[in-house]
Amino acid sequence: MKKQPVFLELTKIYLPITALASILHRITGILLLAMMPLGVAMLYGLFIQPKLFMEYALISKYVAFAGICLYLYHVAAGARHMVAEVFHWHGLKSARQGAWFILIVWPLVCLLIAMRVL
Repeated sequence: MKKQPVFLELTKIYLPITALASILHRITGILLLAMMPLGVAMLYGLFIQPKLFMEYALISKYVAFAGICLYLYHVAAGARHMVAEVFHWHGLKSARQGAWFILIVWPLVCLLIAMRVL
């Protein structure tokens, strides 16, 4: 008897908060790596050709803001893992609390930075 293939409906999959925090940590790492050439190009423009940089100052501001927000999440999620290792917080309750803390505090910090910078 052959089993029929199962097609997952991605909108109905329940994702635990710890998995969401972990996936976002990986995504921010990939995006930070992908943004490195853009950051180098921005630094080149800032130091070598400041007139050209000033023409694209608004775009540069948003790119820098996105990079800062990605960096903050990536560092915070990495610090969460390191704190869990150092203090032996390997339980499900502490993992959920840490994930909720990061996923609540990170957007607030980015919002404060946006209000100050943008």
